[in-house]
Amino acid sequence: MSGYTFEKHSQYCMLRFTPELSEMAWADIEESTKRVTKLVHDSELNSVLVDLSALELSLIHISEPTRLGMI
Repeated sequence: MSGYTFEKHSQYCMLRFTPELSEMAWADIEESTKRVTKLVHDSELNSVLVDLSALELSLIHISEPTRLGMI
């Protein structure tokens, strides 16, 4: 269970989070984060599209951390 899919295209990378992510243990999420970081770095591309739609986040999930300067 990885919690994401990763696709490398000619001009960009596409990272899609899957519903599995919300069921994963925190340690597994941290390991997935390390793998994603390496995939993005190794792709040598400057653009990464991130699809969070599978996580069904509400506006508060996004706006509050942004307001607090966390994002």
